[in-house]
Amino acid sequence: MPNLIHDPQEDDPALKKIIDQAERESEEILAKQKVVKTRGYCHKLWPEMKRILKEKHVDWKSPADLNPEILFD
Repeated sequence: MPNLIHDPQEDDPALKKIIDQAERESEEILAKQKVVKTRGYCHKLWPEMKRILKEKHVDWKSPADLNPEILFD
C-alpha cells in the first residue's frame, strides 16, 4: 500500500485532541443512526468529522481529500 498523505494538522498536539474528539463524536452519531462499521464506513465517518470540525473552525482534510488516487473502502 502506498504511503498515505494525512492532514498535517493532525501532527499538532492541540489540534490532534480536537480531531480525535470529533472522530469519537462522529462515531457516536453514526452508532445512533445504526450505521455499522463495515466496508464504506469511512465515507460516512469522514464527512461527519468534517462537519463537526468545521463548527470548531478547523478545516480538516480527510484521507480521501488528500489521496484522490486511492479508493477507500
